[in-house]
Amino acid sequence: MDVDSIRIGTQWNVLAKITAMTATPPAQVTDTEFWPARAAILDAYQRRGMPAAGRNLAGGFNQLQLTLFHAERLSTWKRPPPHQPVSVTGWSHVTPGIADTARRYLDQVTLSLRPNTVRHIEHDLRRFGTWLATNYSDVGNCTDLQREHIEAFKTWLSTTPTPRTGMPLNRVSIKNTLINLHCFFDRITEWGYPNAPVRPLVFIGDLPIIDKPLPRFLDDGAAAKLLRTARADADPLSRLIVELLARTGIRIGELLALTVDAVVQIGSAYVRAAATAWRWPADARRRRRRSRPTRPAHRLPAAPPRALLPGRRRCGCAAWRRWHGLVCPLPATGHAPWSA
Repeated sequence: MDVDSIRIGTQWNVLAKITAMTATPPAQVTDTEFWPARAAILDAYQRRGMPAAGRNLAGGFNQLQLTLFHAERLSTWKRPPPHQPVSVTGWSHVTPGIADTARRYLDQVTLSLRPNTVRHIEHDLRRFGTWLATNYSDVGNCTDLQREHIEAFKTWLSTTPTPRTGMPLNRVSIKNTLINLHCFFDRITEWGYPNAPVRPLVFIGDLPIIDKPLPRFLDDGAAAKLLRTARADADPLSRLIVELLARTGIRIGELLALTVDAVVQIGSAYVRAAATAWRWPADARRRRRRSRPTRPAHRLPAAPPRALLPGRRRCGCAAWRRWHGLVCPLPATGHAPWSA
């Protein structure tokens, strides 16, 4: 029996359990029946006290959820989190004065920045607040911060191993963390937040110099080789993913967020994505929808596709830095220091 047959059989098995529990015909299963049945069945397996109990069945629920979502029976394809994220529970270890200011700041940047960018900002601010509460418990809010606290935090970032790798953060991560702190302190001062820092705390000279920056683009030969390799791949999904990235210029995260109705026919094929998934150009963020034309199959892009460029995310980060008051040099200027 091949893999596809096993997956199909697993989904039918899970669907049969849902229909038996809810007395609902298989074609009429919706969110109302799916989620309560999923929770009840998986809880019953977990009560057996075995760590791996229900793991295979949970995978079957996930596969069935995708199928029912694309069949327009379920409203979402995302799985519910098993517990509250650390972005919610982690702030309990931070001093309330700093936590309240940081959360208010995060609520504002959430309205204008990409979700991934906001997630990184939240992580950096929460890490700084947790470190501050552990090592300087006398700091009650941002007004009490001094330069010595930033210098000690820089030393801690450069020397403390992280749980994931067992090694200290690399220079790129340290640089991004300090940029997020600089923007946080600078903006809450400009916006007139109470308990804002009384003086600048993070400066351009604090940012470490990156040893080996990633290349900013693929040359024409590498881009053409990538497309040829993708077209020769036996997996149709791999071919489709690479073609969509190359022909439309969307990012990987934007591609994963596309739904079945994202491709519409307007003369030639267009790919439509939600406005929140786009960064360029700026006016596109004010639209509800945006369409991207695909190029003819016999033509290669004149310039390397931006979604395949290693430095693609750095471009968005540079725009975000300019928005927050930092000027990032153009690629032709090399790695000259930024100017405030």
